[in-house]
Amino acid sequence: MSESNLHPLATAHLQRLRRASRTLPRRERRELRTEIEAHLTQATTPDAPDVEVLGVLDRLGEPKEIVAAGLLTSSRPVGARHIQEWFAIILLLFGAFAFGIGWLVGLALLWSSSVWRTRDKWLGTLMLPGGFALVPFVLGLGSSTQSCVSSSAGGMRCTGGSSTGNDILMIALLLIAVIVPLVSATHLARRLR
Repeated sequence: MSESNLHPLATAHLQRLRRASRTLPRRERRELRTEIEAHLTQATTPDAPDVEVLGVLDRLGEPKEIVAAGLLTSSRPVGARHIQEWFAIILLLFGAFAFGIGWLVGLALLWSSSVWRTRDKWLGTLMLPGGFALVPFVLGLGSSTQSCVSSSAGGMRCTGGSSTGNDILMIALLLIAVIVPLVSATHLARRLR
C-alpha cells in the first residue's frame, strides 16, 4: 500500500506510529504498521472531510497507545523481551569456556531468535567462533622457553625465547582474539534496539 492513497491526516498518523514503534522488534513493527495502514486505507479516502478522518483516528487511538497495546499483547512480557538474545550474546562470548557447549547453546539461541536477520546470525556465527575462549589459546602460543647459561667469560648466553617478529604476531593475534568477538557482540546488541 502507498501512503499517497491516504488522507494527509492519516499519513501524519502513520509517521507518528513509525516513531512510536521504534522500540518494537522489526517483525512486530512491520506487522503493526501494515495493519494500521490497511485499516486507514479502508476507513478513509484521500479526499474525505478532515472531521471524518479525525473521527477514525480518534477511535484508532494515539500511536503511543497503539504501541503500548501491542507490547501488552506480545508473545513475551515486556520485562522478558530480548532475554534469549542477551543470553545468546553472552554465550557466544564466554560459552566456549564450558567445554564449547555453552557456545553451541549460544548459537542455537542466536539462530532461533526472530529479532536478528540472517546476515546478523552469520556474523555472530562466523566472527571468530568460540568467542573469548581463543584468548588463552593465543597466549599459550606466544609463550616460549628461554634458557640462559653463564659462560666462563662472565657473561650470560641465552638461547630460545621469542623474536620481535613473533612478539608482534602474538600481540596482533591477541588483539584479534579480543576485538573481533567484541565487535560481533556489539553489532548484535545494537541490532536488538
